Amino acid sequence: MLIKIGYDIALRFPISTAVIHLLHVHPSRRSDLVEPERFSTEPALPVEEYYDGFGNHRGRLYAPAGLSAF
Repeated sequence: MLIKIGYDIALRFPISTAVIHLLHVHPSRRSDLVEPERFSTEPALPVEEYYDGFGNHRGRLYAPAGLSAF
């Protein structure tokens, strides 16, 4: 089975906020993707990526006050 994914998420934060996201395909299904994942933010923000104890690919970023899109 091949998987094609995508999303547009926009959040408005009243103050600078730490965000942890689980927006990646589980590593065990990565080979089933039609195209490689591309994660980006607007405005461009540094994202710390890591794997949790269950093997999920997570990201952590600090969003500034205002509108942020993922």
